[in-house]
Amino acid sequence: MSFGVWQASIKLEFKKDKDKTLMVRNLHYGPLVVQKPFYPELACHVYLLHPPGGVASCDHLTVEAKAFKNSQVLITTPGATKFYKGENNCSLFEQNFYVEENASLEYLPAQNIFYKGTHTKVKTTFYLKDNSRFAFRDVSKCGMKDEERPFENSSLFNTVTIIENGVEKLIETSFIDGQDDLEALSGNYGCVYTGTYITNKVCEDTLEKIRALLNTYLGDDKVSDPLKTSEIASTPKIHFYAAAGTVDNYTVVRFLSSKNEAIEKVIVEIWKLTRQETIGLAPCPPRIWST
Repeated sequence: MSFGVWQASIKLEFKKDKDKTLMVRNLHYGPLVVQKPFYPELACHVYLLHPPGGVASCDHLTVEAKAFKNSQVLITTPGATKFYKGENNCSLFEQNFYVEENASLEYLPAQNIFYKGTHTKVKTTFYLKDNSRFAFRDVSKCGMKDEERPFENSSLFNTVTIIENGVEKLIETSFIDGQDDLEALSGNYGCVYTGTYITNKVCEDTLEKIRALLNTYLGDDKVSDPLKTSEIASTPKIHFYAAAGTVDNYTVVRFLSSKNEAIEKVIVEIWKLTRQETIGLAPCPPRIWST
């Protein structure tokens, strides 16, 4: 695999000014842009627009955002980011988020769709300081469900790293190499959708509420997780699997599903349930989520 020279990048910075968080830097190259900030609450809401034609092989996209001390920002996207078939070359999507002391940064994008024939690396890193608060939603679709062998000759390497005060605290890595990995019991178990939600550690009572919420989306045949961090269950009709637990200072919820609607809906419900505790703000969904 090799990388070409076509690139797009955006760098955003946010600072607290009195009782308002301002976007003080917006430097972009190529078709990565943001709309003007919205202020439906104390946090600044920003909509990140990805290339309208999608991402092709050899493309290199970089998103960087920094929340300075005491600032509060929520970044989302108005629609899915689509990765298209290339000629066995790899596209790279890097996302780096810096959250200073007592600041909060929520990155809650729509899903990424990886079409048959794509080879993509997605690298997301959060750099945290003391009392940094964050939330991250990551949903990926590998191939189109109605295709025969939807992820044949395709690959996705997806890694999420949390670095706190210069120390690596959490590394989440998944590698799906073709249709066999998608179907394997040790891989995606036949599910084209994968999802992860990560935020600051919640109390045990809230964690139990998250697990109870997951159980409302699951079937009656519940199975205990071997690591005893969560409850795992499935329904044979929609193939939905979920687990919630604590890793170091973070709450991590993982999903596999044959349908996107269940993952998207439950992540929003978890965000609403935990936001006051983790971010310090009452739930205020971006308007774009309801369109």
